[in-house]
Amino acid sequence: MNGQYFLIAPVVEHSEKKNVYFPQGLWYDYSNGQAITLAENGGAWLNGYDAPVKKLPIFVKAGAIIPTMQPSTNLASSKIEQLTLDIYPLQSGASSFVQYEDDGETDAYLHGEYATTKYTVSTTEQAIQVELQARTGKYKLPELGRDGILKVHLSAFPGKGASVEGLTKVASLDELTDGTYFYDPAAQVCYVGYVGYRDNGESRSFQLKLVNVRVVEDWKDVTADVTTDPAM
Repeated sequence: MNGQYFLIAPVVEHSEKKNVYFPQGLWYDYSNGQAITLAENGGAWLNGYDAPVKKLPIFVKAGAIIPTMQPSTNLASSKIEQLTLDIYPLQSGASSFVQYEDDGETDAYLHGEYATTKYTVSTTEQAIQVELQARTGKYKLPELGRDGILKVHLSAFPGKGASVEGLTKVASLDELTDGTYFYDPAAQVCYVGYVGYRDNGESRSFQLKLVNVRVVEDWKDVTADVTTDPAM
């Protein structure tokens, strides 16, 4: 485990397949967002996972909310122009994450010059609610803030897609702006945009209503390859 939500399974030998052991719970494959449902009690093995020596298998535990930014070769001088919240929801219940920010250069944080933002994701049978609470603290984002995108993975809800209350559906990710959403049925991901909103630290709330959709035919349920660990 790397922290609370990441499971790293390094490939240490020349082989195309790997058996991966998971603690109890629901996990997502970080490479493609596919859900891996394991036993209710105890751990389980995922047998024959496709893992050539050049691939680093990474898995994310359900409930994770992962802030990501645009690629950069120099993090020290980079400003977050677009913040994407990579969300791996629980099948039921709520999880939260608090993001910490400071100027990244000085020791002003020692004197209280920092800010925090709490994100909460709640799942019911009907919907997934995403709450972006108001930013608190003395640190102010430079210039006009940044754009934002919610990237909500829905592979743990077979046969379900999402529509977002009060927002306009667009036909592609390139069309995403503030007040719109895009559902990608192949990836089973719903994107919600506040691109152009220029995040200013105010609270925002989005409700993704779970709706019936056609299951993509070539989607493979990898849970068929899962075996419960008898030692657990």
